[in-house]
Amino acid sequence: MKNKFIITITDLEGTKQYTLDKLIKKLLIWLVLLVAVTIGGSFMLAQYLSETIIELNQQKVDLLKTQQELLTQKRKLLKEKRFLTKLNLELLGKQQELSIINQQLKESIKEQHQALASVNEKLKEVEKILGLEAGDTPPLSQRLEKIEKSFDFKKITSLTPQEKKLLLRSVPTGKPIVYRRVSAPFGYRMHPIYGKKMFHFGVDLVARKGTKIYAPADGVVYFAGVKNGYGNFILLDHPFGFSTAYGHLQKIVVERGEFVEKGQLIGYVGNSGRSTGPHLHYEVRYLSYWLNPLKFIHWKKDPFESMKEIPRVDWQDLLRLLRKRYYVALQKK
Repeated sequence: MKNKFIITITDLEGTKQYTLDKLIKKLLIWLVLLVAVTIGGSFMLAQYLSETIIELNQQKVDLLKTQQELLTQKRKLLKEKRFLTKLNLELLGKQQELSIINQQLKESIKEQHQALASVNEKLKEVEKILGLEAGDTPPLSQRLEKIEKSFDFKKITSLTPQEKKLLLRSVPTGKPIVYRRVSAPFGYRMHPIYGKKMFHFGVDLVARKGTKIYAPADGVVYFAGVKNGYGNFILLDHPFGFSTAYGHLQKIVVERGEFVEKGQLIGYVGNSGRSTGPHLHYEVRYLSYWLNPLKFIHWKKDPFESMKEIPRVDWQDLLRLLRKRYYVALQKK
């Protein structure tokens, strides 16, 4: 029993002896087992944690990718939202414009009905003066077609200087303003504001703001004030069924019911109403028709040449009546 320690333990059940080297062996065995288990568990735990970290990193990458996709979709949706908002505002604007145009058309139709009724009355009076047969009268369109077909200048071959002077004072001839150019002709054109093809009932004469506007013939002021898209607007009634209109004025210097003479100042060029720049919108009307104002602006020295270019007017009867008035005036003198 050399180099060995014996431990004796006595209790109620008896005495027990333990050799120290056996105890150490058992402790070492248990210690080795514990270390082995710890190392194995640590290895397994490390492997599990490593796999978990890899999985979490992959999930993180997937989440970042999903986040990027969502951000891209968000930007796309915001862009579509802005587009739809802009489109909605444009549609609202178009709706308002269409409402205004609709109202203007209603007012224009109403005015045309009133003007047509007035023209028919005036035409009946003219027919009485000319000595035409009374009774049932055909529609205005048929009478105008008849005028166009039956017009013969050979029946009136010449005019005296006095008759020409009276004609030029009665019919709206010559330039109402000194203008630079014609920016929009008579007839169909692309509207500068609405961006679509629309009929232009007059000509746009470009001039500086404040340019003087003169009456192209004797007449009476039928309207002077603000009118829808025309802005400041004048309508003159002239003899023989003619009338002229002036839109987008800066200032009006005549009043409704006032008589004006050819060459009299009636207003100034402006940019009021629906206008894209200073100019005069100028119209020439005959009964219920709009005529090309340039035919009257560029009136020729030989009036018959200009008359031939405007067949809708009954120039033959107009000249007869004009000559009759001239000789009546001579007899009164």
